[in-house]
Parts: sequence; structure tokens; C-alpha cells
Amino acid sequence: MMKRIVYILTIFISIAGFSQNINLEAKVPVVGEDISTSGYILNDVLIQGDNSEYLKNYRTTRYFVRRVYAYSQLASAMLNEYQDSLAHMTSKRAKRKYLNQANKELKEEFGEEIKNMSITRGVYLNKLIFRETGLTTYDIIKDYRGGGKAFFLQSLCRLNGQNLKIAYSPEGEDIVMERVVREIEQGKIKTLPRSAVTQKGKNVQKNNKKKNRRKKKGKRSEVAAR
Repeated sequence: MMKRIVYILTIFISIAGFSQNINLEAKVPVVGEDISTSGYILNDVLIQGDNSEYLKNYRTTRYFVRRVYAYSQLASAMLNEYQDSLAHMTSKRAKRKYLNQANKELKEEFGEEIKNMSITRGVYLNKLIFRETGLTTYDIIKDYRGGGKAFFLQSLCRLNGQNLKIAYSPEGEDIVMERVVREIEQGKIKTLPRSAVTQKGKNVQKNNKKKNRRKKKGKRSEVAAR
């Protein structure tokens, strides 16, 4: 029961107030995948310990990241847009009204999926969102539901060995995850698509795709200039 309470705290459940059915995915059977296929060159990385353990970790990480990456991109884009808008508001009343609208939009866009999201996928999703926004789950709850709520939920999490303030460490414990994400960005790994379901989500997703295209075009121009 405590685990169910704690993981009601994953980002959008915390914002929208949903409950979820937990499906632990501690072990993932990944069959028939080989990261050393012809024409596929991995970036240099320092591997310490058993190579088979590293490959197992890589494949498991890739399995989950592929499944939540598109989801995290849309969620992060929406959160970034909300944060940008809030930064330009000075009226507390206007901010409160805007946050209520944001909560409603997030609930409509992600509510049904969150109900059935596993704990493991939730952890990967939270880390990817931090990578894109710089916001921990604690930060998001504090911004959208208040400091008191964030403190209370963090206290519950700590009792169960969890931490809403956990960040993303691309050069530390998340080095394998960062590697998978970069390979996705380079087009070496395909992700599972996730199309927006609400008009708000569709608009944000469309704008985000335009930004990414401009970013890629800029990088190609830089490379050509060299």
C-alpha cells in the first residue's frame, strides 16, 4: 500500500491527483537484440566490471527509454511552456488561474496513461523530464501544488526509501541512460511514438518539432562551416 501511495507522486499523478495500478518491471526479457550489429558503432565509454553486466544494463535501459522517450519530450515541452509563461506573470491571481488551467490540460493529456504506468517507467520518465527541464519531481509538485504539499509527499517518500528530489546524473549513475538518449538523438535508436491527444498537446508537440528541426539544422550548418 505504501508503494502505491509513494508512486502516486510521480509527476503528473502529483499534479492531477490520480491513482495508478502498479506493475513492477524489474526484469525485462529482451530477446534477439544485438548492439554490435554491422554498421553500428557505439561511442567510446569506460566500462568497469563484467562486460556482460554492462550489456544487460544497456539493453534494459534502452528498453525503458525507448518506451517513455516520446512521452517525456511532450511532457517536458508542455512544462517548459508553462514555466516560461509563469516567469512573465507578476499577479498571484493570474498565476493561480494559469496553474489551474495547466493542471487541467496535463490531466486531460496524460491522465489515462499515468493510471497504468509502472513504477520503473515512472522513474525513467521523471529522469528524462529532469534532463529536459531541470526540474525534479519535488520542484514540479512545489510549483503546481504548493510547498506544503511537496514537503508532505517528500516525507512520505523518504519513509519508503524514495526521493522526489533525485536528479539526472549523465556522468554518474545515469551514464548508460545518457548514452541511450544520445543514440536516440543521433537517429541510431528508434523510439515508440506518442502522439498528443489534446489540442494543447498537439500545438506544443508541433512547436517542439519545429524547434528540434531548427536545432538540427543549426548543428549541420556548424559542422559544414568547419
